[in-house]
Amino acid sequence: MDRQGRAWPAPPMIEFIRRVVAEAAWPGIVVLVAHAVLGELFGHEPYVDPAMHFLGGLAAAFFFMRLPRLLPGLLGEPTPAALCLLGGALQPGPSEVRNDAMVLGDTLHACTFGEHGR
Repeated sequence: MDRQGRAWPAPPMIEFIRRVVAEAAWPGIVVLVAHAVLGELFGHEPYVDPAMHFLGGLAAAFFFMRLPRLLPGLLGEPTPAALCLLGGALQPGPSEVRNDAMVLGDTLHACTFGEHGR
């Protein structure tokens, strides 16, 4: 705040991140929090994990469908069909990164402790 009590303007990157969260990333954040809370309450398998992974895929598709509107100069003006294809094509990416991270974690755990982690 300045001496007159006015808030300083947020840097452009902070404003962009706020906009991305408000317009595209909020479903993923909701799913992540719900997964953590419901997993603790009910146990992750066999009920919570499959439902949350499905909802996480929908959240990822939503994010990738909304992202071109937040970066208008990058992809121009995609049609609704192109947005759907973009969301469907990019949606498996975060799931694969998560699975690869789990395999890497299990491998490192096995190499460190001599046993399989999961």
